[in-house]
Amino acid sequence: MGILTAILKMSVTGSIIFLIYFLISPLTKKNFSSSWHYGMLIMILTFFIMPIGSLVKLPQKSIFNLPSITKPREFNGLDNITGNKDTEDIWEAQKIQDIEENRHRDKTEGKETNLTKTEDRSPSKNDFNIDSHKHIGLYVWISGMAILFLSKIISYVGFKSAVLANSAEITDENTSELFKSCKTKLNINSNVTLRRCKSVGSPMLIGIFNPTVLIPNTDEDKKALKMIFLHELNHHKRKDIIVKYFSFIINVIHWFNPITYILLKKIDLYCEYSIDEKVADEMKIEDRKYYGQTILELIDNSIVKKNAFTTAMGTNAKELKSRLQNMLFFKKNSGSRRVVSLIVSLLILVSGFTVACDVMPGDAANVNNSLVTFLKEDGLYFTYLDGGEEIKIHEGDSFEFPLVSKSGNYIAYTQNGSLYIYDIKNGEYEKVADEINHYYIAYDWVDDENIVYATKNSGFAMFNASTKETKVHSDEHYYDSFKAAGKNIVYARSERRWATEEGNFGATDGVVEINLNEYDSENKTFSTDIIIEGRRTTDEMIGYVPIVWNISGDGKYIYIMEKPESGSLSADGIGIGIYDVDEKTHTEFMDIGALRYKTNLAINPKNNNLIGLIEGGGREMIENKEAILLNINEDKTYETINFMDRDLVAMTPSFTLDGEKLLYSATKNLKGISITDLNDIYGNIYAGIYDVWENQPHNIYAYDLKTSEVKKVTDGKHFDFMPMSISKDEILFIRYKGDDLYSLIKLANGEESIIVDDIIFSGGSDGYVFGYYGHIYTEQGMDIFVNR
Repeated sequence: MGILTAILKMSVTGSIIFLIYFLISPLTKKNFSSSWHYGMLIMILTFFIMPIGSLVKLPQKSIFNLPSITKPREFNGLDNITGNKDTEDIWEAQKIQDIEENRHRDKTEGKETNLTKTEDRSPSKNDFNIDSHKHIGLYVWISGMAILFLSKIISYVGFKSAVLANSAEITDENTSELFKSCKTKLNINSNVTLRRCKSVGSPMLIGIFNPTVLIPNTDEDKKALKMIFLHELNHHKRKDIIVKYFSFIINVIHWFNPITYILLKKIDLYCEYSIDEKVADEMKIEDRKYYGQTILELIDNSIVKKNAFTTAMGTNAKELKSRLQNMLFFKKNSGSRRVVSLIVSLLILVSGFTVACDVMPGDAANVNNSLVTFLKEDGLYFTYLDGGEEIKIHEGDSFEFPLVSKSGNYIAYTQNGSLYIYDIKNGEYEKVADEINHYYIAYDWVDDENIVYATKNSGFAMFNASTKETKVHSDEHYYDSFKAAGKNIVYARSERRWATEEGNFGATDGVVEINLNEYDSENKTFSTDIIIEGRRTTDEMIGYVPIVWNISGDGKYIYIMEKPESGSLSADGIGIGIYDVDEKTHTEFMDIGALRYKTNLAINPKNNNLIGLIEGGGREMIENKEAILLNINEDKTYETINFMDRDLVAMTPSFTLDGEKLLYSATKNLKGISITDLNDIYGNIYAGIYDVWENQPHNIYAYDLKTSEVKKVTDGKHFDFMPMSISKDEILFIRYKGDDLYSLIKLANGEESIIVDDIIFSGGSDGYVFGYYGHIYTEQGMDIFVNR
């Protein structure tokens, strides 16, 4: 529905600018030339086809945030994140999980689903749905365009055929020579023919590619003919016929807007007035009177009227008086008058533009600006980082993995296992697929419009959010953990599945490189290649599951989670590796361990060989978690840079945009806490430890790579984490408020401001908390797009 919304906004903008012009036109008519009015009107006309939403920032106003009643949830602070056994192996659900029960083999579900099912959202009690109305409006708009277009074209074709059939080329030598001399005077070198047609009521110009001047007769005296020729040839020189066609296009597009008809009538009027000024510019008053007398004799009462695609020197009686007055008494613009007219032009455009910005809906105004999408108890939202109200994307709950497209025009997300895409510009969402099966994440944006995704079925698909086209990749493998690398290259985990009498099982093939540039439409397959092989678990050895962790900005290095094929073992630590795309080599870094969280690794934006990492094993975040730097050499050896206070534990590293600092969150290490004392106080060992963890200060720190200095960025007793640089002097971070509610805060020049309040990190089909032993899976409930 984007085109209809865009048309409406352009129509509003152009109409408002024209109305402002119309209000002051009694003043401008007395002081400015008809040429100024004609040019101004053409400029206004362009706003009916200019996409204003991409040029201005409008204040955000959500018109869809209707109140609703939602089922309340029980929240008990960060304790929900710690000892919840139901979420212990959240990422391994339906995957390679349990060594004791499954002998290191994955159990998978065999339920058949439709991979490429696509449908528009359907209305529900909690949703304000206008799709059906908009589709009706779209059909009506298209129908109106077709009717007007055909009626005008058919009329023109009939008119042109009639006048050409009833016309003849002028052979009178004197008339032809006079016509040529007029062309020479106006420096016209193109071929313009002269024909006589008795069925036209007044002289006119017709045709773009084969321009022809038609005159009703040649009985006029030489002086009158010269004025007629200069009039019509000036139309040709100024390309007024092209303006006529442009006006026709605007008329067809905005057929529903009555203001466009008034505007086009004014353009036609000043088109003739301004040519009169050009022809009479050097004339004395006596000649102007004669020119006026010629116009009087050409009052158009012919059988065949003029057409929208022609110019006609004649006029109707209603316009005759003002036209003659304009021609007889106009004065040349002085230098000061030209300056004033230019200022007035700018004032009309700016004021009209400003008013249009105020009255138009603002849902598309900030497209391509930095934004954040997040969860609240009543739905999924987004807002812009530079201000504006929160805009509700989708009412309800059970959301997870919101993901903004590469240029910030779309947001993908999952609700109850179904993939949706929200169009920011149009404020609409649609369902793309059902039964999405997240293992890390089951989709990623390839660019701003194309997204790859997989369901519980084998294969995967690529969907274009703009064209709604879906390309399916059909094979026997199952895909997940997608990560796009640019140039239409995507990496994912590939898995084989099979069934026996004992049940359904699976094993990881490895990391596969998918080339979306190469598609076999006959077999419905993209080009795929396994670049890092997985290893199946046997009785003698635990299997190996490589997962793409992150990809460097230039696409050269792929950082790999080196995971054991065991949910329990990988929860306590994994290895880290690197794949060199150019050299096609995979190197595992020895003696480095970390937890399997996406936010535990950051790549320096200015140096792809430098990464920030939270090192340390053990699933509890309360101890043995150190922020370090790894400087990776060309031979894939590395140096470790330690800088943290040993009494602290860290989480969520990220680099500043200039790559000169590493930001991270840190708090006191709880390794030395007495378990016995905590058990006596709280009655539960883990709840007691994490109660302390929740209430002690977590501050944002910055390590300066140049000076090797560590600076505390935030202070106080807050729980601050997930820092992110968005400009030279601004960072974002998340602050835990208690009761499972969070705030997104911007810190600029030492001043904090809340961007979003009362965020939640829980959802999914089961409404579980996005956390595990003190770690918070922020990517499951939030995504931040920074327009750089």
